[in-house]
Amino acid sequence: MPKPMSGMKGKEKVWEKIFFDSGRNNLEQIAEHPLLFGERSRKGYREAKVKTFPYLIIYKVYVRKKVIFINSIHHTSKHPAKKYRK
Repeated sequence: MPKPMSGMKGKEKVWEKIFFDSGRNNLEQIAEHPLLFGERSRKGYREAKVKTFPYLIIYKVYVRKKVIFINSIHHTSKHPAKKYRK
């Protein structure tokens, strides 16, 4: 996990830790159960919501290759057309 920047104040450090912990929990959940979250696009992408924050982890599962490809971590209010970008 990245260390907080030295100039950050106490509350910012706490929120950064909560964000990274939530994201890490999602990634562990995806690694253990990659098909848990349903497909949300015709291209086979899946979306996992990051708890407490307006972010989605966009990923794709290649079952035959046993690979999980994390495409992006997308802010839900920013550029919805770019959510499934290449």
